[in-house]
Amino acid sequence: MTPGNAGFGKGAGGGGVSPGALATSFATGSGQKAEISVAVSGLADSPTLLMSLWFLRPTGAASFPILNAGGGGFLWDLIPATVGTLFTRLDNTNSDVYDSTNSTGLTIADTWVHALYAYNRSTGARQRYINDTDKGSDTSGPTGFDLKLTAAALQLPPTGDTTTGLSEVYISTDFLDITVEANRRKFIDALGKPVSLGADGSTPTGTQPEIFAADGNIGNNLGSGGNATVTGTPTEIAGPGA
Repeated sequence: MTPGNAGFGKGAGGGGVSPGALATSFATGSGQKAEISVAVSGLADSPTLLMSLWFLRPTGAASFPILNAGGGGFLWDLIPATVGTLFTRLDNTNSDVYDSTNSTGLTIADTWVHALYAYNRSTGARQRYINDTDKGSDTSGPTGFDLKLTAAALQLPPTGDTTTGLSEVYISTDFLDITVEANRRKFIDALGKPVSLGADGSTPTGTQPEIFAADGNIGNNLGSGGNATVTGTPTEIAGPGA
């Protein structure tokens, strides 16, 4: 089955498919990537952000981004390392939001990992939960500016030197206080499995996110933004809810 076709479009909770049961594997060392242009992404600089995704990396995979955005003097990276750390960087042109911040003590190789982030400039909240565990939430983040999301392009994943599996990719300019357990349960259940985000990703907040790919392939964006351009032929794999 080719990623982006009708079979993937069933997504989480649709057609009898369990949430997160579908995923896409990109052999990024072979130059495979999914890239969405800011011109069609629907993303704009925003005072808030809500991001959730599941990723899978094989044993021996080198440290390389699974998410990257660049352009205009800012970088947006999510990089799992082989030593059990997850490096995150979300920059603004004026100040850093999540800069040089590592989540440590993680089991990453050969297992699905859930990454959940929320940011609210008006309160200074910058929250991060990895596998439903608090990995650096605080209320002392930058205030007074919008988070710069208007990268030249968002790659998920970028080309690199390893393989990346992705499922239930969700990026929204809404905000939820994910320090509240009930809000995290909108994305991950108490057993550490995905939950249905709805046919278009609107279940968590009541609003369709800009980017939503139940199968992990943003070439089939079910959110309000445009589809990514997919390079290569990624393959279908069992997702975290299979």
